[in-house]
Amino acid sequence: MFQKKPKIWLSLAAHKPMSNIDTMMSVLEDYEAWEADIDCFIYIDLESKDICGDLQHIVEAFENLSCHVLVARPMFKDWALTWAHKFDLIDAVKKGNYGYYIYAENDMHLTWQNFSYWAEFKPLLARTGFRPGFCRYEKFQGHNVPFDNYDQLDLRKDTLNLGPGHTFTMSKVTINHPDVNCFVTLVNPYYGAMILDQEDAEIYITSRSINPDICRGLTGIRQWPLADCSSMGLAFENIPHGAEHSRVVPLKMDGDTPAIPEFGLVRHHGTKYTQMIINSNNKLITCDRMFV
Repeated sequence: MFQKKPKIWLSLAAHKPMSNIDTMMSVLEDYEAWEADIDCFIYIDLESKDICGDLQHIVEAFENLSCHVLVARPMFKDWALTWAHKFDLIDAVKKGNYGYYIYAENDMHLTWQNFSYWAEFKPLLARTGFRPGFCRYEKFQGHNVPFDNYDQLDLRKDTLNLGPGHTFTMSKVTINHPDVNCFVTLVNPYYGAMILDQEDAEIYITSRSINPDICRGLTGIRQWPLADCSSMGLAFENIPHGAEHSRVVPLKMDGDTPAIPEFGLVRHHGTKYTQMIINSNNKLITCDRMFV
């Protein structure tokens, strides 16, 4: 699909990075397998500044990644650390030396397959106003659990009742492609990351979504916390008429059941959120049974 290796600006946020180093190393291993030239900027909290050199030495073990450990400015404390990359992102976009810009949480396993799908379908969806999205999941006892979108969705209906006072209007996009039958919007478009090409990045850096003081209001009843809003991208900008956001996930018939293909699923490291569902005595829904 790519005539030459894409050049990618990637940023991760790592609060007290040594306390979760195994997870981040596992995530970086995924990025090292990409067929791309990646400059990876890892932003750590100010309190961890003394281990900056040690962490830099550790991540230099990745030969196919150019990793740079940066200490965040004092203003980026706690969850605000997820916003520490924004000034550098703006600068990088203005210089235009990269083809793609990615911010991801340091426990999200974005794969080359995920990125390739996004890059392929972004121009194909452009005429519709929608952009490729993903569904987050955790691997639990051999099953993929979509913990962010835990309502089984009926594709035969446009407006879905999700509980007292909460309805969701699903948008559907048909497409002629051998790997995808259609695209649909999920209730929650959050996937712990954002991918932007140069065109989208130039829009993003002057949009409401990059402003931490007002972006949360764009999410409506979802009320994403500040950290989640950092990976909003253009999900709530220039929303197509009748839609609630602009991120869509692909669907492909698996026998008689529509399901999100593997390239449209992004894995969250561990089983923390699945365990919360189990502790609430809720029945587990798996990714292959999200739609009827």
